[in-house]
Amino acid sequence: DGVVTLADAVNGLQQLETYAEPMKQAAVADRILITKTDIASPEAIALARRSIKEGEFKMKDETKK
Repeated sequence: DGVVTLADAVNGLQQLETYAEPMKQAAVADRILITKTDIASPEAIALARRSIKEGEFKMKDETKK
């Protein structure tokens, strides 16, 4: 058993920085699959991988739930 979370390579980091729920899902996930890699730039994919792997995403507005 495990928890799998999907992260959008195009909009995922913005969602992680803006909303609490994606952060919670990423925090408890055993695996995070990056989606939309077919339409994202190589730089966006690399940034998504690096940020998720290193946990570098922070909420911009801590009051949003």
